[in-house]
Amino acid sequence: MKTKKMNTVKRVIVRADSGVWFGTLVASKGREATIRDLPRIYHWKSGGLSRPVLCTEDLAILDAGEGTQISGVAPELVIVDVRGILKCTPEAIKQIEALPCKG
Repeated sequence: MKTKKMNTVKRVIVRADSGVWFGTLVASKGREATIRDLPRIYHWKSGGLSRPVLCTEDLAILDAGEGTQISGVAPELVIVDVRGILKCTPEAIKQIEALPCKG
C-alpha cells in the first residue's frame, strides 16, 4: 500500500488503540500515521454540548471544554494502531490549541 503524503497542513484528531492524539497529519499508510506537533488528549469535556463527555468525532467538530486535559507536545510520532483520523474544524483547532498542558 502506498503512503499518502499530505500537501496541505491538516490538523486532525487521531483515534488509536494507544489513545487520542491531536496534531498535524504528515503521512498515513494503512493503520499507521505520522503526526507532528501533537499532544495526547487523555480526558476531555464538552465545549458545546450539555453532556459531560463527548466522542472523538464531536471533539473534532465542536471543541474541548474546560477541564480537558492534554499532555506535553511531542515534535513527531508514528502511531501504528490508528482506528480513525478525523479532520478538525477551525473552531475545534482554536480551542484545542489554547488548552494548557496538564500532563
